[in-house]
Amino acid sequence: MDEKQDKLVPQRKELQILAKPSLTPSESALTRELDITAANSKTELNPELSEELFRLYAEHPPEVIEWVFREHRKESDFFPGIARINSLLKRYQGEKLKQKKALLAEIEREEDATKEKVPLAEIWSMFKKMISRPKPKLTRDLNLSAERKEQEKKRLEIWLKARQDRLS
Repeated sequence: MDEKQDKLVPQRKELQILAKPSLTPSESALTRELDITAANSKTELNPELSEELFRLYAEHPPEVIEWVFREHRKESDFFPGIARINSLLKRYQGEKLKQKKALLAEIEREEDATKEKVPLAEIWSMFKKMISRPKPKLTRDLNLSAERKEQEKKRLEIWLKARQDRLS
């Protein structure tokens, strides 16, 4: 029965060539993910495409390579193209950037929490003092002397009469 199984599965010569013992962890991860993805998509990996994928992505960290190919396999039954791999790499970088910003924000919140705080009671008492202060008076003094009031009244009557004469 083992002989039948060996005959049903074609040997991948390009993966045997790539599976050299001198592979870096990234190259090893890329080899493994290419093999899994090819098996998942039920396709045979083209040696030229394999070389191009190694040229483009073998320098990425193994965890990035694994994440990209796992995400692709979750979303598609087909073998990924180079453009698809690039878009997944950008998505990975965006997610890592969001995680980094969230971590920095958390660290900043923790640092702020350790700084000296003003007690709420003190803030409340300062607020009470502010609202209990008398309101400032208007800049124009409304307490005019009786003589000054008469002068203003005459001036306004003259202006009103002149205005009425012009309109009629």
